[in-house]
Amino acid sequence: MAERGTPADFERWVEPHLTTLARYAGRLVAPADRDEIVQQTLIRAYQRWSTYDASRGTPVVWLLGIVHNESSRHHIRQPAREIVELVDTTAAPPPTRDVDLERAVDGLGHRQRLAVDLHYFVGLDVVTVAEVMRWGPGTVEATLHQARARLRDLLGEDEDDLMEERLSVAGGRWRDEQPLAPGVPLRRLEAPLGRHLPRRAAVAAAVALVLVGVGTVAVVRALGRNGTAPGDATSPTPAVERAAGRVVPWRDLEPGHPAFGKDVNGVLVTPYDDVSATGSISGTVHPGDTLVFDAALTAPGPVSLRPCPDYTIAWGTQTTTRGLNCAQVPYFASLVRSNGKVTGFRPVLPPGTHVLFQMRVTVPDEPGPQQVTWTLDGPQELVGFSGIVDVTPP
Repeated sequence: MAERGTPADFERWVEPHLTTLARYAGRLVAPADRDEIVQQTLIRAYQRWSTYDASRGTPVVWLLGIVHNESSRHHIRQPAREIVELVDTTAAPPPTRDVDLERAVDGLGHRQRLAVDLHYFVGLDVVTVAEVMRWGPGTVEATLHQARARLRDLLGEDEDDLMEERLSVAGGRWRDEQPLAPGVPLRRLEAPLGRHLPRRAAVAAAVALVLVGVGTVAVVRALGRNGTAPGDATSPTPAVERAAGRVVPWRDLEPGHPAFGKDVNGVLVTPYDDVSATGSISGTVHPGDTLVFDAALTAPGPVSLRPCPDYTIAWGTQTTTRGLNCAQVPYFASLVRSNGKVTGFRPVLPPGTHVLFQMRVTVPDEPGPQQVTWTLDGPQELVGFSGIVDVTPP
């Protein structure tokens, strides 16, 4: 044990370990709470720095123990809540996330999941994992082996080497997706230990949306029907920056004819009832040409695109129904519980954002001005737009 140094000394001492602390916190709590846990950890660590004994463990092991304790306190004092994480992937499409594996990891027992999290996702070697868990390295190796066997059973795989590689790849991708670790709160290091860091009001809501864009993060309340927050008819719709120049490419997809709707107090409701569709259709074309235009879908609240709806283009007397290209929508959502567990990813329409879908249709041989109508299949009321196109002989 040594005498406690200055905040600047502490910052230099802890800085090499900030990324590891943030990763571990990211495996223990919801993404919106990660930075709070890290900073509370740093405050407690500074005030207990004089009690650190190098003969009993490395700095990172001591700090990770505080992260674990802070996360446990957080779960006790915070009511369970769920958030939806919306990830804008337009700028640089990320590698495909192994959702099936993440779900399977969530299903592991506590000891197995902790070992998997520390080794594959936080990125610690077996010896360091053993120090954190206060086990011998052999016990950690055996636990990891048992965890891989359990994951193979859950995912239907046979070879341990393949599961080892799959976990390593998934962990690497997860680490690459994590935001930078927060810095040391130098001005707060002397704060009383019992004082909790202030929480953002929007995150304290029962349900929140975390929008991750290119270089920006915005937190808003979740919206219900008609753009109001649940239980608050006067809440304004949060301002969300309009996505410009982002068009989902067209693909010739067979219609899926999915069934939407559920009975709510005797009224049939679908997820698309509050979705609006806008677009412009015009021009002069010849029979056999390909008419290209964009359809913009906008929702007041997050709308899942799974199952993916169809759309219909009516051109004069002819109609064409195809499947929407939901797979390439640059927004995904996962239900992230208060313990950080991810329940699944799916493409979504984020609230207040115009999502543009490119459309293509072959011009039929019907000369003269023709009305072209685009409609979204699914809502109870017609959602779409139309325009006039002049078809002239070639």
